[in-house]
Amino acid sequence: MLFNAYVEMDDLKKAKQLLDRYPDDFSIHFVYNRLLLELLENGPTKKAEKLLKEAKKRNPHVIKYLYDGRWVDSSIPYFTPGDETEAIVYVQDSGHLWWDDPLDRLRHLL
Repeated sequence: MLFNAYVEMDDLKKAKQLLDRYPDDFSIHFVYNRLLLELLENGPTKKAEKLLKEAKKRNPHVIKYLYDGRWVDSSIPYFTPGDETEAIVYVQDSGHLWWDDPLDRLRHLL
């Protein structure tokens, strides 16, 4: 939630500091938010390409939900890492951060 708040306030420096504080966190939010931050700061770079590969290994379903605009309104009582339920949770929490420009930048990597 804190990462989302920083991005919403356009404080990418604090968003980066938060992610850097937890370099070994490979949760779905951290993996995709690292990619998001790279796209916001620098566009579709080689680093973004590498981060996308890592993110897709972690959960390939997130990209599909971001692009298909499949927004599930109901709460997911539990999720399984790597499957669609986890992707839904991420998109419910952070999908709005990807709208417009970041999704356009991501297209260049796909």
